[in-house]
Amino acid sequence: MNKQKGVTIIAKNMQLPIPFVVDLFRLIHALRAYELDNETRVIATQLEKLLRAKMEARERRNAFAAYKASPPGERKEAARQKYLELAGTRDDGR
Repeated sequence: MNKQKGVTIIAKNMQLPIPFVVDLFRLIHALRAYELDNETRVIATQLEKLLRAKMEARERRNAFAAYKASPPGERKEAARQKYLELAGTRDDGR
């Protein structure tokens, strides 16, 4: 356990169920219909960026797992290309 600014931090990272993350996205977008103070707007924007990054990372992990689990051949190459596209890697591996 770690204490910072009066808040107890138990772990640096945590796993969130996908339906919960989707509900958080919905909540953030619903908040945009209201007039928010600047601080709340900044927090909502940061939260949305973090959630989007988390979902993109999950998509990359799923694409990599599909690539590794695919049998050799065209399906494996298609899964590999999808993973490389999501990871932002060029075909030559750089």
